Order: sequence, then C-alpha cells, then structure tokens
Amino acid sequence: MAFITKNANLFLLFLIVLSSLGLVAATVYFNYTFSSVNTEYSDLERDLTTMQKEFEQKKALLQKIENELTTKTEREEEFTQKYTEVKTEKDKVASERDKFKLRSEDLEILNNNLKTRNQQLEFTNANLEAANNQLQSNVNNLRSQNNDYIKDIQRLSSDLSAYKSQLAACQANNP
Repeated sequence: MAFITKNANLFLLFLIVLSSLGLVAATVYFNYTFSSVNTEYSDLERDLTTMQKEFEQKKALLQKIENELTTKTEREEEFTQKYTEVKTEKDKVASERDKFKLRSEDLEILNNNLKTRNQQLEFTNANLEAANNQLQSNVNNLRSQNNDYIKDIQRLSSDLSAYKSQLAACQANNP
C-alpha cells in the first residue's frame, strides 16, 4: 500500500510540475504575443499620425493651389475685360477713321498698334488658359491623392480597431 501511495504522490508531484511548466510556457507565450501586438499597435499608431500630418500638408497645399486658381481666374477675367476694352477701342478708332478719313499713314500706325495689342492679349490669354489647365490638373491630382489618403486612414483605423479588439481579447484571456 505504501508503494501505491508513494507512486500516487510522485504522480501528483509530476502533474503539479507539468502544470507549472504549462503555466510558465503559456505566460511566456502570451507575454511574447502581447509584446508583438503592442509593437504593431505602436507602429500603426505612428503610421496613422504620419499619414494625418501628410494629409494636413496635402490639404494645405490643395487650399493654396485653390487660392492660386482663384487668383488666376480673376486675372483671366481682368484680361478678358481689358481685351473687350481694347476691342471697343479698336471699333471706335475704325469709326473715327471712317468719319474723319484720317491720313492713311496715321491709320496704318494705329492698326499696327492694335494688332500688336491683340496678339499680346491672345498670347497672354493662351498662357493663362494653359496655366489654368495645369492648375486644374494639379487640383484633380491632389483631390485624387486626398481621397487615397482618406481611404488609407480609414483602412488603418479599421486595422487599429481590430488590433485593439485582439489586444482586449488577449488581456481578457490573461487576467
């Protein structure tokens, strides 16, 4: 009988040691897993902060470009008004020429001046239109990038929530 009791005690001791080793192994595993999740969480949080800063910078740049576009549009309107004024002036000169029958030399000089002004205005209008098109293209590109950043932020926020849930589950399982 003493032999059975001794074997039972050894068996119980073996089970206690085995349980202790299992508990230690589980603790080490969960500590490693928690550290890994915590590191990933920190990395994602840092990435999210970086993306938010980039988003704010892109937003500020977009606002600046939008302001420049507004300024360019106002300038274009101003040049259009000046063009209209020059055209009106040209018509007035032509009318006066018909009325007063100026000398042909004076008339030719005035016409040459008006042609030069019209060419300058057309050149300026062409440059403004090209700049306006470029700015619009830049605005569209920035809006597209902005949308991409928003999608990335939403995806990262979703991932962050999932990691928080996993972290909470790990903490709940290991009180």
